[in-house]
Amino acid sequence: MIERDDSIFCGIFKKYYYILFTYAYSITGDRELTEEIVQDTFLVAWNKYADFLLSPNPGGWLMNVTKLNIKNTLRKKRSFLNQELPLDDVICLPDTGQQSDPLANGEELLEIISRYVSQSEVSLLKKTLIEGYTCAEIANELGMKANTCQKKLQRLLKKIQKIREIQEYFEGKI
Repeated sequence: MIERDDSIFCGIFKKYYYILFTYAYSITGDRELTEEIVQDTFLVAWNKYADFLLSPNPGGWLMNVTKLNIKNTLRKKRSFLNQELPLDDVICLPDTGQQSDPLANGEELLEIISRYVSQSEVSLLKKTLIEGYTCAEIANELGMKANTCQKKLQRLLKKIQKIREIQEYFEGKI
């Protein structure tokens, strides 16, 4: 059995990290996700150190592991994104210090959100947040597939999250 050598592994990491990162990023377009994928690749290489070092092409071995990690990560991400998301788990209202239903101020929340998103997005959010429709019901009403409705809602929730992050950033600067 081959003994693990930190200096050899560190050299391999330095040699291939950027190559693997660039490749994975070109597919994912997400820096954090790419970093996780590449870190997982090197974790596999560390855990299978002998197989990795005895490979006739260690760079190719790392690339194959990276490709598998990308495939698995994106599959898990798609699977997660296709789930129905309860809005009260995703939308965080400001903490007023009072115990109440998180969606009780739905109209107020929609009014605030309407400053930043389109009217059709507000309508979609209203149907789910206030009226309690599921994506399947909305899709049926609007003549679209349930998946399409879910994707639109997910994009909208991401947009709302970005708006909140920007607001929090600037609140910290003021």
